[in-house]
Amino acid sequence: MNKKGVGITLLALGIVSYLIRESIHYIGATLLSFKFSGISNTTIKSNLSLIPPPFSMTVPTILVIFGIFYLVWSELERK
Repeated sequence: MNKKGVGITLLALGIVSYLIRESIHYIGATLLSFKFSGISNTTIKSNLSLIPPPFSMTVPTILVIFGIFYLVWSELERK
Protein backbone atom coordinates (compact mmCIF):
# COMPACT_ATOMS: atom_id res chain seq x y z
CA MET A 1 0.00 0.00 0.00
CA ASN A 2 1.35 3.43 -0.81
CA LYS A 3 1.82 6.28 1.65
CA LYS A 4 -1.39 8.02 0.66
CA GLY A 5 -3.42 4.85 1.31
CA VAL A 6 -1.76 4.37 4.69
CA GLY A 7 -2.44 8.01 5.60
CA ILE A 8 -6.10 7.79 4.67
CA THR A 9 -6.47 4.51 6.56
CA LEU A 10 -4.84 5.90 9.72
CA LEU A 11 -6.93 9.06 9.52
CA ALA A 12 -10.13 7.04 9.12
CA LEU A 13 -9.21 4.76 12.03
CA GLY A 14 -8.53 7.77 14.26
CA ILE A 15 -11.87 9.35 13.42
CA VAL A 16 -13.80 6.10 13.87
CA SER A 17 -12.14 5.38 17.23
CA TYR A 18 -13.04 8.89 18.41
CA LEU A 19 -16.66 8.44 17.32
CA ILE A 20 -16.88 5.06 19.08
CA ARG A 21 -15.44 6.59 22.25
CA GLU A 22 -17.98 9.41 22.29
CA SER A 23 -20.86 7.09 21.40
CA ILE A 24 -20.06 4.73 24.27
CA HIS A 25 -19.85 7.69 26.66
CA TYR A 26 -23.23 9.13 25.65
CA ILE A 27 -24.96 5.74 25.52
CA GLY A 28 -23.74 4.99 29.05
CA ALA A 29 -25.00 8.33 30.36
CA THR A 30 -28.37 7.84 28.65
CA LEU A 31 -28.79 4.37 30.09
CA LEU A 32 -27.90 5.62 33.56
CA SER A 33 -30.39 8.48 33.23
CA PHE A 34 -33.13 6.15 32.04
CA LYS A 35 -32.49 3.69 34.85
CA PHE A 36 -32.67 6.21 37.69
CA SER A 37 -34.91 9.12 36.78
CA GLY A 38 -36.06 9.10 33.18
CA ILE A 39 -34.52 10.83 30.22
CA SER A 40 -34.24 14.61 30.07
CA ASN A 41 -31.51 17.02 29.02
CA THR A 42 -30.53 17.93 32.56
CA THR A 43 -30.23 14.35 33.79
CA ILE A 44 -28.13 13.31 30.81
CA LYS A 45 -25.79 16.29 31.32
CA SER A 46 -25.40 15.52 35.02
CA ASN A 47 -24.79 11.82 34.33
CA LEU A 48 -22.16 12.63 31.69
CA SER A 49 -20.04 14.12 34.44
CA LEU A 50 -20.45 10.94 36.53
CA ILE A 51 -19.32 8.51 33.83
CA PRO A 52 -15.66 8.67 32.82
CA PRO A 53 -14.92 8.31 29.11
CA PRO A 54 -14.22 4.69 28.14
CA PHE A 55 -10.63 5.30 27.03
CA SER A 56 -8.30 8.22 26.68
CA MET A 57 -7.88 10.40 23.60
CA THR A 58 -4.31 9.19 23.12
CA VAL A 59 -5.04 6.51 20.51
CA PRO A 60 -7.32 8.62 18.25
CA THR A 61 -4.95 11.58 18.48
CA ILE A 62 -1.90 9.52 17.55
CA LEU A 63 -3.73 7.88 14.64
CA VAL A 64 -4.89 11.24 13.25
CA ILE A 65 -1.41 12.78 13.61
CA PHE A 66 0.25 9.83 11.84
CA GLY A 67 -2.45 9.88 9.16
CA ILE A 68 -1.86 13.57 8.44
CA PHE A 69 1.91 12.97 8.51
CA TYR A 70 1.66 10.19 5.91
CA LEU A 71 -0.63 12.26 3.68
CA VAL A 72 1.75 15.23 3.76
CA TRP A 73 4.74 12.93 3.22
CA SER A 74 3.12 11.34 0.17
CA GLU A 75 2.38 14.75 -1.35
CA LEU A 76 5.91 16.05 -0.69
CA GLU A 77 7.48 12.92 -2.13
CA ARG A 78 5.40 13.15 -5.30
CA LYS A 79 6.79 16.61 -6.18
